[in-house]
Amino acid sequence: LEYAAGDTRHLLALAEALTRGIEEKGRGAWAEDEFRFLEKIQWDEDQTDPVTRFKGARYLKPREVTLLRTVLAWRDGVARDWDRAPFRVVGDPVLAAIVMERPDSIDALANLKGMSPRLARMHGRELLEKLSQVDGLPESALLPYPQANRNGLGRFTPEEEAMADGIRNLRSARAEELGLEKGVLLSNAQINEILRSGPRTTEALYAVPGLRGWQTGILGLEILQILGR
Repeated sequence: LEYAAGDTRHLLALAEALTRGIEEKGRGAWAEDEFRFLEKIQWDEDQTDPVTRFKGARYLKPREVTLLRTVLAWRDGVARDWDRAPFRVVGDPVLAAIVMERPDSIDALANLKGMSPRLARMHGRELLEKLSQVDGLPESALLPYPQANRNGLGRFTPEEEAMADGIRNLRSARAEELGLEKGVLLSNAQINEILRSGPRTTEALYAVPGLRGWQTGILGLEILQILGR
């Protein structure tokens, strides 16, 4: 407890020192702008298909991919029950072996290299039942590895690329003047969003998603000039 308390003992003094430094540079409003932006951020459950994070999954057949999703979901459930990270329940190589070797008994599951016999005994029956359900699915019900979405947002035109270069040059000059990292003053993602939004006025620039008010206050007029507005 004393060690844990030591981690927080100096936080108030540190906060006061940081606040003092920000105020001395006249950047208190910048910080408040960033804080308001962070307060609006809400956690959104990751909707990414888990098989896309599994090495080699793109080369599997549709039934194998469906089995892999089932195995990954099973491991996540055990991890929640045991309050452990999924990789500490069982490693990816074991999951791959389950999919490819398709054990049909607790003993066969427990004998897989890297599989914990305890895990097989406690949760193996549930897994085997789920795998059996996948085995019984018709081909039309299988979910193959997701195809990459190649539509995207499109590439910028040469004219837009020239505008982006102009904004990046502006960013570099202002960042050096202010003693800030370029990505802090304006990130590449924000530059791309400005080009996609195509603001014509300062008010429209303030409304660009993800762009902070303090950034617009510093760079706004010159950005609009680069955009030819």
